[in-house]
Amino acid sequence: RRIIEDIGGRGLYFARRTSLFSSMSCSVEESVLGKRSREADEEDEYDKKRRIIEDIEASLPPDLSKNQRKKQVKMHFRDMMKSEWRARKKEKEKVKRRRQKEDTPQELVSYRKKIKSMSSNEASQLSIVIDLGYEHLMNDKDIKMLMKQCQRCYSQNRRATRPLQLYFTSFQGKCKKRLDEYVQGYQNWDVHLKQENFLNIFDKQQLVFLAAESPNILTELCPDKVYVIGGLVDHNHHKGYCYNQAIENGISHAQLPISDYITLNSRRILTVTHVFEILLAYEEYKDWKKAFYMAIPPRKVVVKHDNKLLTQGDKTQDRGGVEDKTQDNGGLEDKTEEIKDNTRVKEDNKEN
Repeated sequence: RRIIEDIGGRGLYFARRTSLFSSMSCSVEESVLGKRSREADEEDEYDKKRRIIEDIEASLPPDLSKNQRKKQVKMHFRDMMKSEWRARKKEKEKVKRRRQKEDTPQELVSYRKKIKSMSSNEASQLSIVIDLGYEHLMNDKDIKMLMKQCQRCYSQNRRATRPLQLYFTSFQGKCKKRLDEYVQGYQNWDVHLKQENFLNIFDKQQLVFLAAESPNILTELCPDKVYVIGGLVDHNHHKGYCYNQAIENGISHAQLPISDYITLNSRRILTVTHVFEILLAYEEYKDWKKAFYMAIPPRKVVVKHDNKLLTQGDKTQDRGGVEDKTQDNGGLEDKTEEIKDNTRVKEDNKEN
């Protein structure tokens, strides 16, 4: 019996050992095969890039200098590979999100904000228009900034508790060209894209143009009204342009009640994103003060502290500190005089 148990134990030991070595050899083979496949993919990628560069160089005119030829090759190569790079980036992001979803506990998944559409039951019936008919007043850089702000507004609206009915009107020309070149699939956005001007879409009695120069104060949002935000990034070069346009077209106008709830350390002109986020927050909470503090950056808001108006970038605060230090210098001088007197007394005692 002992001999049989000994033989069985040895057999089990050798079986485990052989299985271990076989698994190790399999993993080594898999790693080697994976490395070879990666090297083959890298070689194919290198050959593909080299062929593209050769084709680009062959299409260039021969009278270009060496530096100009390099610049042209880089520019054309970037344009040709842009769609492929975006597809790779999107695939990596999908894999990353999938891994995060697998690693996230089930009880935390329900707390994430879900994307909602404008046609959902929770969506608001309040209509907000961002008018893009001011591209003749902006350069290419300003148009780029404007479309970035529009993308931000769309993203915020998709993740809101109560999405608003968002319209992009006068969507044509350079603004449309910008999205055509750099944003793929924007035609599928949950937003109303209109080439017409908002005056041709809505009744004038419904329209309320939001302008900082308006003497009228907006107290509440009515669902039967359409609120228009001027899509203009002008760095204050065309001050009051949207307000004057509203007066010329006979449209009602109003400004947000900013001064009734907070104090700004700069002018009351806000970006398109800030105005939209304020309206979005007010529609959800029905509180102007909370909406302003949620949407406006803290650096623009003046905070009251000990009956003094202070901001993050206020230089008067630093000056006050300097004045306090100069006032405290008198106390320091008194202390130094006391120390000197004490040392003198000690020296006199030693001499005595």
